[in-house]
Amino acid sequence: MAVPAHLTIKTDGLSFDSLLSDWRWLVQPSYAPVLMTAFGDLFLRDEASRVHFLDLMAGEFKQAAASQEAVRAFVRGKVTATELVHGLFRYGASEGLRGS
Repeated sequence: MAVPAHLTIKTDGLSFDSLLSDWRWLVQPSYAPVLMTAFGDLFLRDEASRVHFLDLMAGEFKQAAASQEAVRAFVRGKVTATELVHGLFRYGASEGLRGS
């Protein structure tokens, strides 16, 4: 099952330099947009093609996937949410949970 369109925002024509200007303390200019959620949170790709998630409410920026292709597979419905979560744990996104 693909991600429903009402959960994302089309990013065509958006100025990400402007959108991320207040987040430059956390997100380097080299990160490129991958997907924007309906809440304004962003998935961004680094120079090594790893995908990170900028959570605007929590003010956190964490790796979400090992590659942009992993996110695309999830969006297209070729990877289940469970498989994606297992990937997150494999790639260290669970570090914050260990102390909980």
